[in-house]
Parts: sequence; C-alpha cells; structure tokens
Amino acid sequence: MEIANTTYDRLTPRDFILLRIYHEKFENIKKSLKEILFTDKVDNLMTDLNFLKYAFKADLDAAYEFGLIGGHQILLKLLMKYNDYEEILSPLGDVIEACTSSCLQFPIKSSTTIKFEERRVPLKIMLDTGNINNFGNSDDRKNSSSKKKEILLRTIPKDINEIASSNKANLTVGYYLWDASIAMAYWLVKNSIFFKNKKVLEIGCGAGLVGIVAASYASRVYMCDFNLKIIENVSYNIKLNSKKAHSNNKKQYNCCCVNDDMQVKGVAFDWETVDFSIYKKDGLKKESMDVILGADVICQESDCYNIARVLKYYLTKDTGVAYFLHGTEEHRFGVEKFATAMQSEGFNVVNMDDVINENGEYQTFIASNRHFNSRPLDKYKMFKVTS
Repeated sequence: MEIANTTYDRLTPRDFILLRIYHEKFENIKKSLKEILFTDKVDNLMTDLNFLKYAFKADLDAAYEFGLIGGHQILLKLLMKYNDYEEILSPLGDVIEACTSSCLQFPIKSSTTIKFEERRVPLKIMLDTGNINNFGNSDDRKNSSSKKKEILLRTIPKDINEIASSNKANLTVGYYLWDASIAMAYWLVKNSIFFKNKKVLEIGCGAGLVGIVAASYASRVYMCDFNLKIIENVSYNIKLNSKKAHSNNKKQYNCCCVNDDMQVKGVAFDWETVDFSIYKKDGLKKESMDVILGADVICQESDCYNIARVLKYYLTKDTGVAYFLHGTEEHRFGVEKFATAMQSEGFNVVNMDDVINENGEYQTFIASNRHFNSRPLDKYKMFKVTS
C-alpha cells in the first residue's frame, strides 16, 4: 500500500491497522528515526512524526507495537538529542503524548523484531447483512451482495494482575470473543426485522460484536459493560466499524455496520447497581428499550436476577422483547435459574434452544468464524423474554 502522497489524517483506522500488520510501516519508521540519531539528517523526520501521531490515535495497538520493536526508546533518545530545538521538540512531544495516551506502559522493554503471532490483530467476522428471513424487504434480498460486512473486533490481552487484584470474578470475561456472541450475531442477521428502527440495549457487550451487527438495522444501540477497560475497547471497535471513520475508502465504508457514530454508544453500566436512574445521563431511560440482548452473560445465579431487574426497568411496557443466548448448565453456572428469575419479575419466557442447536447452518457459521475463544460450546440455551 503506497501512502507517500497521502495526507495521513485522511487514512482510516483500518488503513493504519493494515500498515502496521502487513506492510512493516512502523519497522521502517523506526529505522528512519534511528538513522537520524547518528546522522542528523532530519529531512524525513517531520513526515515520520506526523504519521506516528495519527497512527497512535487511530490504531489502539500501534503505540504498543512500536514500543515492542524498540520505537519508544528511540523517541526518548530523540527527545534528549533535540531538547533545545523547539521546532523538533514540539512535534516530538505530540507523538509521545499520543503514544502514552494509548499505551499504558511507556517505554516498553523491547526487542528489534516482532513475530506475527505477537501482533495484536483484530478478529474478523464476515456477515451478509442482506441475507435475511422471509419477513425482509425484497430489495434487501436482491441487493444482498452489496451488504457483505467485514466486521473487525479488537479483543483485550488479559493481564493476570487484573484478575488477582479485582473483587469481581468475571472482570476479564469480556476480553474475549465468545462463541455465543458469534451465534447471536448470525441469528440477528437472519431475524433483522425484529431490530429494524428499534432502540436496542446490549448488556455484557464484551468486544461488541452483537451490538455492532445490530447497528446495521437499529435506530439506536447502547452497548453496556461494568468494566471501563471493556467500554474503552468497545468504543474503539465501534469506530473501527463506523462508516464515518472510513468515508475516505469506499470499500471499507461499505464493509461497516455502524452508519453513524452517534447511533451507537458504549456505556459503563453495572447491573448490580441499586438505582438504575443514575444512568439516565448516558441515555438509558426507564422503559425506553424496544429490544434487550445478551450473549453468554451469566456466570452465577445472581446474574439471572440482576438481568431480570434490568429488563423490568428498561424494557418498554407491553411491546419490549429480550433475547438471550448462553451456554448450557454443563458449561455455565446459574443458567438453570434464568427462567425462574425472569418469571419472578412477571416476564414470560419462551425456550428457543432448537433455533441454534438444531440448525446446521448456524453451526457451520460458528465453526468457520471461531478464533481463540476460551471455551467453545457444543450446545446453547436461547430465550425470548416478553412482558
């Protein structure tokens, strides 16, 4: 990919990811900056610094990988060398500020090379959002070839220290892309009429696949999780799949599910909260959600009852519907209490297990899109909840 004559602020987030992963752009810039340390030939310095500044802001893992190959150390050496040159010091400072804002550790202990398996590569899920059921519009089916989406999802590297220091056992479950999310995203596409122009709330959103797919159809999507790190990541994934962020690249633009950044929002939300009204400031108003979704969000019995409280508070009266897809009792603690918990709040529960378990098409799709989920599932529990 040639970008010599491209204005960096016009590159898309996906452009920067491709340059980082497949085109050795960051390795080449590191070599160029290192050469400046020994030669004082600063002809390309501003160009390189300008690129890094935009890259560190657009690609959440760029600063980390630049440090991994020794780039952080070179930036610090340049800072020391040109400490008295304001025309260099200022843009260099901008780059370091952009770097430290997206990379928690600075400088990173580094090597001179990086293996492909060490790179933080977003997961890719391919979906045809025009491939919908018989309720769909005939024009949608006719134009399905133009509705293929390449959804990119950044997942979060697990830090063992986070688990040890947290009082929540499920702190890091949202760092993965789980099979249930893949299954629910596929089911959502097949039943998109249920989400057309609806206001949707996804709880326990994790990497955000389900909510991002829902954005292809819904008028508004809120993606919630209690972990601030997950919300930061899902906000990045929203941008990574936003048409607005990729308007300069027609092919990428057509691959994006999120039509408008304002249409989808990540919200830090804890279902253990006693008074849900505190989330009104985030747009989560009482009885305002047409659809509530959850994929593999139960880790213990209390989760079922907290979810029931969420539905009681946020589902629109009479017309609101919720869909949940989980592992079975053999794989997930507490799932067996789901129906009881919903009924305790006056909801009706319909078992939809066969929709997933007895459909070979779903199983094939899940298998072909499976990445490194920590526990693939053979059987699922799926529920429809209504008032």
